[in-house]
Amino acid sequence: MPEVAITVSIPDTSRPGHDVRHQGVPQRLEPAAEHAVAVVVDRAVAGVGHCLHHRRHPRSRGVLDHLAVVPSGVVVIDTRRDHGQVHLRAGRHLRVGASDRTRLLRNLERHCEAVRWLLDDLGHSHIAVHGVLCLVGVTWPERRGGRFGPHEVVPPSALVGVVRRTGTITEAERTAIAIGLSVALPGASIAPSRAR
Repeated sequence: MPEVAITVSIPDTSRPGHDVRHQGVPQRLEPAAEHAVAVVVDRAVAGVGHCLHHRRHPRSRGVLDHLAVVPSGVVVIDTRRDHGQVHLRAGRHLRVGASDRTRLLRNLERHCEAVRWLLDDLGHSHIAVHGVLCLVGVTWPERRGGRFGPHEVVPPSALVGVVRRTGTITEAERTAIAIGLSVALPGASIAPSRAR
């Protein structure tokens, strides 16, 4: 499979004077930045799979940011904006700056479980589900990204490599899975970031 080079530019559209760092919680991306991540995923998947964006979580009020149905399986991508240095510790703890962000990995796990449940229900129990937490606005160590149990934490620029991994799922099966998921997961609106 040929390498794909995609330039990633995620705008910081936070309101002037609105400093996310003082809120103490990672924020959902603003619509313009979320759209920029969606464009990166769309371009990476072009020709090898299908994308679904901003789908309602089937078991909660949450949103599944991006799903990529590719030859290696279904990639569930959760995107968050945060500030600070990413620290990868012992493959099980995620820190950004001085804050523990491990709960984001637990949220990602719940998203993956919901997609796994849907795939089983649709008759695709043999399809792998991969979880990816995409962090925007953070400072990465030299090794950009890492594994946390079965999931990965990466910057937007690494999404291309994640979704373009090789696999054995045929085009016909990828299309059937994408159609099944699009029916089972209705679209969700993108709410603007809330100041607290």
